Amino acid sequence: MPRNHFSKAALAAFAVLFLLVPTVASTGWRVPSNLRPVTVNLPNVDRVTLYKVKPKSERDPRPSGEYEAEKTLTGKDAENIAALWRGLGFGPNPSKCHIPRHEIRFFQGKRVVATVAVCFECENLTFPAIKDSETLGFDPKSPKGAAFRKLFDEAFR
Repeated sequence: MPRNHFSKAALAAFAVLFLLVPTVASTGWRVPSNLRPVTVNLPNVDRVTLYKVKPKSERDPRPSGEYEAEKTLTGKDAENIAALWRGLGFGPNPSKCHIPRHEIRFFQGKRVVATVAVCFECENLTFPAIKDSETLGFDPKSPKGAAFRKLFDEAFR
């Protein structure tokens, strides 16, 4: 007779989803003030460039500092991406892993407003231009998180 059982990984995922997330919401977690101008308060932009980061080698997935591909969107497309970004639903991220395979830059004219390294595997974001900034998390399974992921998937098919 089959027994119902859960793996430790499934139980850990359940704990994070149902215990940690409500705790964060109930404590009123907010994006740190130094990151608000490049996240929830990102200004209007006229250009967004998406990058696919080149790994150091086949055996070493860490970023090489070079890009395999890039795609630039302008005008209304850029502002739509910025609107999606502002509402992404940022949160804390306990993951210490961060091997970004993507990057996004937001522009006003020639000025870079924000640069973000994106790791979909770890579900986290870093801000290389902001000294001592913390890593933020996001939920790629939420409607906006899924749309954010789809944006990169479609740009680099």
